[in-house]
Amino acid sequence: MLEHELKWLCFALAALLAAAHLASAQSCPGNLLTNPGFEEPYVEDEWAPLDASQVPGWQTTASDNMIEIQTWQLFHNGYLDSAQYAELNAYEVSTLYQDLTTEVGFTYYVAFAHRGRAGVDTLKFEVVDSTDSSVKVTGTVSTGNTA
Repeated sequence: MLEHELKWLCFALAALLAAAHLASAQSCPGNLLTNPGFEEPYVEDEWAPLDASQVPGWQTTASDNMIEIQTWQLFHNGYLDSAQYAELNAYEVSTLYQDLTTEVGFTYYVAFAHRGRAGVDTLKFEVVDSTDSSVKVTGTVSTGNTA
């Protein structure tokens, strides 16, 4: 089967992303993402700004290369699969993503949680084929801070 690397992009304006999951419906059990719930590294305080190299699996387009990991102690309603989550925009509008190898002919399901921080915030989700940079899937999610 042909393989394509897909870049999963998440754009947001001050939004929270949590417990991202990507799984295939056909003979590919489990989650394809590395560190899907931002469990690593463990953060002891309410939040921690970390260089992306310290957050396994995740990359960012932020110019300072920072990913902010937050814990259940800060804005968490207790419904997530993980006690930690990422602030999409640690210090600037940026993208969190992972490059994944998928197979043509498979169906992949994506699930994530999103919550606005100071009101209604919007996240943009894209699946991009890295072989030709074409956008295969795109969508937006807007939620308030009571979601």
